[in-house]
This record gives sequence, structure tokens and C-alpha cells, in this order.
Amino acid sequence: MGKYMYLEICSRLRNDIMTGLYSCGQKLPSENQLAVKTGYS
Repeated sequence: MGKYMYLEICSRLRNDIMTGLYSCGQKLPSENQLAVKTGYS
């Protein structure tokens, strides 16, 4: 996975957290799950 793709996945995760998609104490998805979800795997 290239650096740009990694930064894109991190940005999407940060956005999901800030918009309330994940609640406090909820387990966050793994890097592999995020890669599959975003189509980078």
C-alpha cells in the first residue's frame, strides 16, 4: 500500500470518527478492514 493510499484511509477514518460514525469505546476497524472497505486491498 502506498503512502498516499495510507493517508487517504487515515483521513477517511478520522472523518468517520469526527462525524460520529464510531461512538466512544467502540472498537475501530483494522487496517485490513479499512483497505477492503475503501477498495485499496
